[in-house]
Amino acid sequence: MTPRERAEAVLAALDPLDDGELLIIHNHIGNRLICAGIPVPPFTTAAAEARDWAAWASRAELRAYAAACFRRLPASDQRGFMDWASRKSAKAAR
Repeated sequence: MTPRERAEAVLAALDPLDDGELLIIHNHIGNRLICAGIPVPPFTTAAAEARDWAAWASRAELRAYAAACFRRLPASDQRGFMDWASRKSAKAAR
């Protein structure tokens, strides 16, 4: 079955459900569908835009963008970031 055929089968199965039943299904899967999408160019500061985007991002988006950004940093910035993250982690563990 293709992805489109699977989607059509799911929609056909949902068709006879009443609003209450659909709401139960919506609440069950709704949070899986919320994500921030790609970051937009900053209108304020890059740091402020990054914080706003991160507030909306799914865990998968956060992990993907964090890893991609880290890999693009020069080695000295990667070390600096790791030092900063270690200090934050140690402070949180107290």
